[in-house]
Amino acid sequence: MRDLGRCMPGGLALGPRGNLLVGCSDDAVAAGFKAVSLLLDPVSGKILRTFHQVGGSDEVWFDSARGDFVLAAVANPGGPVLGVIDARRPHWVENIPSGRHAHSVAADPDNGRAFVPVAAGDKTCPRGCVEVFKLKN
Repeated sequence: MRDLGRCMPGGLALGPRGNLLVGCSDDAVAAGFKAVSLLLDPVSGKILRTFHQVGGSDEVWFDSARGDFVLAAVANPGGPVLGVIDARRPHWVENIPSGRHAHSVAADPDNGRAFVPVAAGDKTCPRGCVEVFKLKN
């Protein structure tokens, strides 16, 4: 398997055709490494694609009904986002701004929504909350 030391993986999701999406962690960003996500072939260990648009992730989720990876990219440059990657093609779709310390994610394949817990402390979420995102079709 390929050395992922500069990635310092924080999240991992199994996608279609057995590919793995690795969320390179917020620790990697804090250590001075690039904020990226990696698509791997688990058999060969080869990096199939590097996504420079989203990184600094803690948790990664695969929504099998939609065919998307979603990433809780808490240390993405410019602020925390919910990153969306189309796992079928594969290509980056969008980053949706999320909230303070938003490092976990889950998605409901029945309604196309993703859920991200946000720490207390900002104007929109003074006591902590769960942000709900409607993902594009």
